[in-house]
Amino acid sequence: MAGEPNGHFAVTWQTIIAGLTLVLVAWGATWTILQQQSAQHSEYAKAEFVAVYRQLDNNQKISADRDAALAKEITRINDELDARRSEFVNVVEFKQYEKAIAEQLKAISVRLDNLLARLVIVEQTQISVLSTRARDPVEKATVTAINDAIDKRVDLLQAQISEINRQIAAALIIIDNNSGLRVQRSGNGKLPP
Repeated sequence: MAGEPNGHFAVTWQTIIAGLTLVLVAWGATWTILQQQSAQHSEYAKAEFVAVYRQLDNNQKISADRDAALAKEITRINDELDARRSEFVNVVEFKQYEKAIAEQLKAISVRLDNLLARLVIVEQTQISVLSTRARDPVEKATVTAINDAIDKRVDLLQAQISEINRQIAAALIIIDNNSGLRVQRSGNGKLPP
């Protein structure tokens, strides 16, 4: 080799500068490659961050929409429960009212039966008393007229009691039909026949 004294490699300024240039060029290439990779990683990280942020934002919007829909559904269910509870309370109150009316009608019926039994006893007693107490035909005619007037009055009272019972039964039927009407309106929206 040229310029090698004694077969050894001689270090010259040119070889040092060439070596330094080679090292600097390699270092510069490495630095450029690292800068490009860093920029690519930075762009990739930014893209990932933007994608994750968008996904998070979409999830928050979806969650807010779900929360709003859930709140609306809960409100609807609570309103429906309140309506059903009101209907149930109305039905229960009506059943209690119906039971109280039935008890009153039963008490009236028992009282009427007692009064009728007493009336039968009075009529039988009156007939026996009339036959033994009347001293003359005029007295007997007067007692008979009084008895007939009392019988007519009793018949009139019995007719009035029957009419009152008929009106009470009609009122109970109307109340029962109206309570059924309320429940049916909420059920299928059709009026009963």
